[in-house]
Formats: sequence, structure tokens, C-alpha cells
Amino acid sequence: MKASEPSGNCVLLRSKEPNQAQQAQAQFQQAHNQAQQAHNYAGQAQTDAGQIRTNAWQLQWV
Repeated sequence: MKASEPSGNCVLLRSKEPNQAQQAQAQFQQAHNQAQQAHNYAGQAQTDAGQIRTNAWQLQWV
């Protein structure tokens, strides 16, 4: 191989990098979505707990 010819390995590594970046972005997005879902569940649980407290308070006065 002449010095001016590109190495096959270098070309291969360069072509893989965008895929790895896309994979990392997809994994980050998935983790972000799961965290958002957990946050939503926690908010719903707080709402439900508040409703239960309200119902219990109303029952005390029946």
C-alpha cells in the first residue's frame, strides 16, 4: 500500500462513528422518555393520594 492511500480501517472507523452517535442519541432519548414517564406516574400518585386524603376527610364528617 502506498502512503497516500487511505487505510481501510480508518475508513471503516469513520463510517461507524455516525451510527454510534445515533445509537447513543437513541439510548439517551429512551432513557429520557422513561424518566418522563416515571415523573408522570409520580405526579399521578400524588394526585391519587390527595384524592384519597380528601375522601377520607369527607367520610369523617358524614
